[in-house]
Amino acid sequence: MPKKIIKTKRGEENFKTDNQMVIHSMAEGVFMEDIINFCRCDEMAIVRFPKQFTAVKKLSEKDIPFEQFNEKEKEYFSKLNNNEVILYADVFKTIFELALQQLGKKYDFDFDFKKYNNLSCTEFVYFCIKSLEGFHGLKP
Repeated sequence: MPKKIIKTKRGEENFKTDNQMVIHSMAEGVFMEDIINFCRCDEMAIVRFPKQFTAVKKLSEKDIPFEQFNEKEKEYFSKLNNNEVILYADVFKTIFELALQQLGKKYDFDFDFKKYNNLSCTEFVYFCIKSLEGFHGLKP
């Protein structure tokens, strides 16, 4: 299947379709590339989530960047804080949408985890899963 390139709002060629694409951030900013090219690196970390999330403790909105959550993220946070179970399959849709929305952002060479107008590689991952922060143990 030939590669299809779609221009983002920023006018950059960041969105591509192919069999196996990865969204990530490097010095060039947030973009998509083939998984084989992505794996040609010095080191890699893989985060595997459980099939379902449950809260191990209650959190308050001041413990996390709640003001930066979209409606779905707020819903997940509320459910987990009320001891409800949420499925990773449901959460993944939101994570994927958040990742797509970041395409074309510039790289954050300052590594500022308080602002997300630009994203380093770790900030990009954190931003996409921030609603689960207090429940999965990953912190910036």
